[in-house]
Amino acid sequence: KQSETYLKAIYALGALLRSNFHNDESEPYFKESQHLAETLGNKQLLADTLNQLAGIAWAKGNLETSNDLLNQSLDIKRELGDKRGVAISLENLALLAKLQKNYDLAKTLYFEASEVYTALADDTLRANTLRNVGRALMFEGNFNEAQKYMQESLSIFEQLPNQKRLAQVQNDLACIICHKGDFDLALDLLEKSSTLAKDYGNKRDLANVLHSFGLLSYSKNRFEEASAYFQEGLQLAYEVKDVKGIGSALEGLASVVAQKSDFLLAAKLWGASANLAYDLESVKIFLNTHYESDVANVKNALGELAFSEHFKKGQALSVDDVISLVLDSSENVGKNIKRREIDD
Repeated sequence: KQSETYLKAIYALGALLRSNFHNDESEPYFKESQHLAETLGNKQLLADTLNQLAGIAWAKGNLETSNDLLNQSLDIKRELGDKRGVAISLENLALLAKLQKNYDLAKTLYFEASEVYTALADDTLRANTLRNVGRALMFEGNFNEAQKYMQESLSIFEQLPNQKRLAQVQNDLACIICHKGDFDLALDLLEKSSTLAKDYGNKRDLANVLHSFGLLSYSKNRFEEASAYFQEGLQLAYEVKDVKGIGSALEGLASVVAQKSDFLLAAKLWGASANLAYDLESVKIFLNTHYESDVANVKNALGELAFSEHFKKGQALSVDDVISLVLDSSENVGKNIKRREIDD
């Protein structure tokens, strides 16, 4: 009993550290948890520990290791008959497949997870899985199919008391519809999503919506308006220490800066965003042809060597350094950002 208590304690400590973004500090606790769970035969906690270690490997860029650990966790969940655990493991594997641009595998795994949630009569998780299918299709560039699944997810969430998920789906659907050129409908969905995010007070979700507003404005060639949205979203992401959100906002600002012919800053911001946001396909999709043309224009203006040099300088910046870069840049970028301390 004492050993089981100790096992649960070290797992909980590792989980607490990881939830506060201390992956390196949490890993030794999970390694010890793995060893002790194997020794004691506690398969449930072993599976959970493997899942945590997979997340740490993922954050370090060790995707093959992460995949192996997730599959080990999935096998144990299946053996235990833990249906909810199976579905969660399937979704984690699907997310990893999406990151590796294996969209067919991602969709297959999401569909399998959705079937489990249907059997469990869990409408919230089923709707969220349908949303994830839509996102996989969106990243694949299949916007018509993505819209179908996203709307199915939306119709379920509209019947559930879950404002957070509803706002997230509205935001995703708006981005899909924006790409298809229906700016009025996209704007309507974003306004609804923004209202909900403000109501339940989630700054991270509101930052995402502001980023989408920026992408919509950019698609309409309203660059000053886009810059204001990206900066406001950057401020919120900075306040809640959402590193990926900061990276996405910087990506948008880089394209705005490129339109202003500040090519050195654009290259640095793209480098910084690539370092902070591991999954920027959505930005590159929704900026549409502008993204590629902006990069091409900057490379043409600076030359490949200079572009690469400044891109790498941006990659080397810490979160605080890149915020200072935005603050100290031209009058049109950085005027809305307040200095705050933030952990890398």
